[in-house]
Amino acid sequence: MSYFKINGVDYSTYVSGLKVAKNHIYNSQTNAAGDTVADYINSKRVIEVNIIPVDAAALSTLLTTID
Repeated sequence: MSYFKINGVDYSTYVSGLKVAKNHIYNSQTNAAGDTVADYINSKRVIEVNIIPVDAAALSTLLTTID
């Protein structure tokens, strides 16, 4: 099963851990009545990948693909 692909290349064999989180971005302002109002701006996904120790050729390929 492939679960970590970059540009169609499967790197799942190099992954030891995978975390996906979603960060929400808000903008807060104080209005004339003195109330604080929060406006939802957008959200971003944060992907954290743990890579197992690999040889130089595999790491070079992975870094080139990420760039």
